[in-house]
Amino acid sequence: MAPSPFSKSLTTLAAYLAGEFDNQAQAREEPVWYVPVRLWHCPLGIWRDRGFAFYAEQSNALKLDQPYRPRVFLLSETAGQIQVDYYQITDAATVRGGGRSPALLSALTPKDLTPLPGCTLTVTHPAAEKFSARPNPHSKCQLPVDGTVRQVSLGFDAEPKALQTHDKGINPETGQAIWGALMGPYCYQKISTYALI
Repeated sequence: MAPSPFSKSLTTLAAYLAGEFDNQAQAREEPVWYVPVRLWHCPLGIWRDRGFAFYAEQSNALKLDQPYRPRVFLLSETAGQIQVDYYQITDAATVRGGGRSPALLSALTPKDLTPLPGCTLTVTHPAAEKFSARPNPHSKCQLPVDGTVRQVSLGFDAEPKALQTHDKGINPETGQAIWGALMGPYCYQKISTYALI
């Protein structure tokens, strides 16, 4: 087997993120603030020379047939600095449900993806088994939703079997969070691990 062209840190982070997650414990403990969510990070076979690409989507755990927030992100590294770049899928309907049915993702190519402006995270490695990804200072992540440009704040903390997400919708006029992780991060446990491509 040929050695990986990527650093141990990048490969380790990719392995932490590859899989299926849920926040059932958190939703049971704090049902007023957190709905039960299933989250999928499916490795993709694109951009193999640049890093590790993933298809991500999530759904209410009670409505697994209604996934939402389909997106693609790429983990890459330059001069020892890991970053995460997010992409919009041109025709998301063709891959919706790919978390539960990965065969839907086989035809996805870079031509189907558009970089999302301002949606880049910088990754730090604050502990031996923890990575943290946060937005760059003063960046504004914007994405079109039903013809309207929405602003979001993204971020996560990844460990071997746990993932915390800090994603929030932002009111562009006030800068205040209006949906998502309003009372703190969504805390997921990994329930299934996927092999990296």
